[in-house]
Amino acid sequence: MNYVAFDDGYFPVEFKSRRGYTIVLGVKTDETLRPTAVGFKPVLVDAGRSEDAVIELGRRLGGGLLLLDGVTYSGFDIVDPWRVHESTGQPVVVVQYGDVDLQGVVDALTRHFPDGRERLETFLRAYESMKPLETPWRTIRILPVGVDFYEAVVLVRAAMIYSPIPEPLRIAHSLASALTRLLYHRLSVGEE
Repeated sequence: MNYVAFDDGYFPVEFKSRRGYTIVLGVKTDETLRPTAVGFKPVLVDAGRSEDAVIELGRRLGGGLLLLDGVTYSGFDIVDPWRVHESTGQPVVVVQYGDVDLQGVVDALTRHFPDGRERLETFLRAYESMKPLETPWRTIRILPVGVDFYEAVVLVRAAMIYSPIPEPLRIAHSLASALTRLLYHRLSVGEE
């Protein structure tokens, strides 16, 4: 099974509220978990464009199981896994391997975004639909969309090598963080 994993890049806190850009990055891996393709899209932080970026990259890099690192991207953009599945025709698994400050998310979305209620509804639907998955390291939570839960468990576990983070997501995180830190550093010191 090929995987296409997504993560967002680094951005300084002053970029929040649509004051700067980061990227959404997708990396495709083959059945041996080796990267075979990478794509990324710049997105304005908190502007609600991360889902469009995931869908576009999912279509371009497609042909596998789409792995999302949670549903919150690029600040507080919410990526709807059901919409991603519907738009790409590919199975999606949301992987949540860290704790979520649920009250913090509720407060941030309802206080700072005109469409906060809509974002919150999607976030809560995903959060409440997640199921626990035991791993050799610790329990994580997953949400399969367009794929049976038990098949998703097998596929997610097969992608784990060193930690409860599936390897394609670890690679996507590393690449997105490194690329955005490099770009931000070059922009901040005035290089072209």
